[in-house]
Amino acid sequence: MGRPKSISRVFLAYKGDHYAFYWVSVGSDRSIYFGSSIANWFKWGFNDKVDLPAEGARIAPDVYGREMNEKELSAKHSLHSSGVALLPTRVGTKRDEYRINAMEEYPEHLPLVGVLPMPIHRYRKSEKKIRAEDIVLDVEGFAGFPFAVLLYAHREAASVPEVVKGIPQRYPNFVSNSANLNADLKITAVAYNDSERFSFWRCDEYVVSARPSLDSLESIWPLFAAT
Repeated sequence: MGRPKSISRVFLAYKGDHYAFYWVSVGSDRSIYFGSSIANWFKWGFNDKVDLPAEGARIAPDVYGREMNEKELSAKHSLHSSGVALLPTRVGTKRDEYRINAMEEYPEHLPLVGVLPMPIHRYRKSEKKIRAEDIVLDVEGFAGFPFAVLLYAHREAASVPEVVKGIPQRYPNFVSNSANLNADLKITAVAYNDSERFSFWRCDEYVVSARPSLDSLESIWPLFAAT
């Protein structure tokens, strides 16, 4: 396992303040790790596994899923360079895992996670200096409406993936920003919303980490259909 040597912090900018939202780091072997910036604050949560439809995720883990324990709530996601992906959730003492393509086999883009944030005021207001490798998403333009965030990794010279090109057609409002995580890897965050479909805030942070379909090692892009 490569030790993380660089980290990109993702902040939400709203009404002149920055709120710590997510983080992504990369190890010397190009393994990628990521998680919520306030995971150690979470006291309860639920986990569920569902098929991800083409129109996007509609999730209700608190209705159909199982309750997560404290260790799962504070754990990170790990995408190892070998192609082994480890989730925060566990079966007994072993973390849930699945396989994706090895990092060198991803020619351009690697989807990481989709997040439905909590109301912004529930995140920790940050006074830390914004660095070149950090990402700031200015969500002021959403006028207080709920939104979703997509995080993905890609090569420095990669074109915009087709699924991201399609976001403006599917969602009326969106913002994006990128930062270099190391010499050849960038992280891009895209926030998007639709005031009709994204009509209410969730009380908790909802996360979709999309594993591949059974006949492929290519990860599915985790977008949300609604709140």
